[in-house]
Amino acid sequence: MIDIKKQKQHFLIKISLFLVLFFLLDMSIPYITLLALKSFNVTSFYEWKPVDVLVLGDSHTAFALNPSIFQQHGLTAENYSRNGHYSEFNYFFYQYYKQRYTVPKAVIISTPYFMFSPAEFEQVELLYNLRDAEQFTENYFKFVVIPRSKLYEYRMVIQRLPSFAYRMISDKAPVKVKYGYAINLNPYFETTSLATRNYHSDPSRKKLVDYVNDNYSKNTWYARRSLIFFQKLLDELHKDDVWVILIETPEYIDTQEVIINRDVFYTELEEEIESYSKVIFIRQHDISSIDFADKTLFFDGGYQEINSHLSFVGSKIYTEEIVMLLQKQLQR
Repeated sequence: MIDIKKQKQHFLIKISLFLVLFFLLDMSIPYITLLALKSFNVTSFYEWKPVDVLVLGDSHTAFALNPSIFQQHGLTAENYSRNGHYSEFNYFFYQYYKQRYTVPKAVIISTPYFMFSPAEFEQVELLYNLRDAEQFTENYFKFVVIPRSKLYEYRMVIQRLPSFAYRMISDKAPVKVKYGYAINLNPYFETTSLATRNYHSDPSRKKLVDYVNDNYSKNTWYARRSLIFFQKLLDELHKDDVWVILIETPEYIDTQEVIINRDVFYTELEEEIESYSKVIFIRQHDISSIDFADKTLFFDGGYQEINSHLSFVGSKIYTEEIVMLLQKQLQR
């Protein structure tokens, strides 16, 4: 007679062993991979310049802020923005920067409504390259408590292993990262806008995004990592007595209508900065020079888009106003 109870126990033991094995592999494969990349020096790198103003952020600040306009007003600036760069990257980037140069006069940081959501790790090998092995190990295992697969979190690195292997075998030099003002990143930036795309409003394509119910809030469990590094970055900048300008870059009017409960995001962000005397938050509607309905000022956006970016023309206008606002703070 078949012992059903023993069969169940045997099955549970197998499942338990499988889960333990999966967890160990899930933890170890990305960790060992990143250590190997560092050891063989096949990670990518940034060029560093000492400047008055650091611009840190994602694609929004890449499309919005032109460093040459800062220079026209007597401020050296460098835009280190790139898609996928959020709080954790910005924190270690700033640490790395100030080890080499004196602290800047100001740091401008992109703060879109989705800033507390889990960061994408397309550039995770860059993030690792900003830290020594001890720092990486500490943070890697510190966030094990967050129930997210490490293989998923670092999936882009695993997928790029053939490329890394080729660079190692062929003894290729480390690759310089493409970053900064969108004129350096997108070949169509200077000539493209919603006007040249002949964009037409189509309310039937409205794809609503709810800041609260779609889990963009800092109070969600998986926002913890991004929130911690945002807080650490603000603390570090406060200790260094640096002016911090947080910016929500302008979005096309149709895109704005897609996002609901944005006021909750504003409240949450204001809560994070209220104790810092040199941190200001500039919402998109604090900007007077941008007409949100002017298609020539936006590169993309619309009812079907959950975010949009400034065009080449819009970025010049926007940068001028941001520089004026920054100079007022620096003169205080």
